[in-house]
Amino acid sequence: MIARLLYAVAWLIQVLEWALLLRALASWFTGFPMMQQVYQMLCTFTEPLVAPIRHFLMRHYPQALAPIDFSVLGAMLMLELIRILLF
Repeated sequence: MIARLLYAVAWLIQVLEWALLLRALASWFTGFPMMQQVYQMLCTFTEPLVAPIRHFLMRHYPQALAPIDFSVLGAMLMLELIRILLF
């Protein structure tokens, strides 16, 4: 039972990591109408994970977010840390 739960959590973390990676890549190509729709869909799916990290970074390190949004990278690192701690 516990093994199945851990497998499900690992699968969910992997899906979220792929979605975050695709979101970061799709953000480079939002000038194309199809990619803009894909980017919006990925943002809708991953924003609950990224928004708290962005809020934390803007509060504590406002100069860090000037040209690049590091909150997606922070979310990926957080997911990897969770994976390490669970397994």
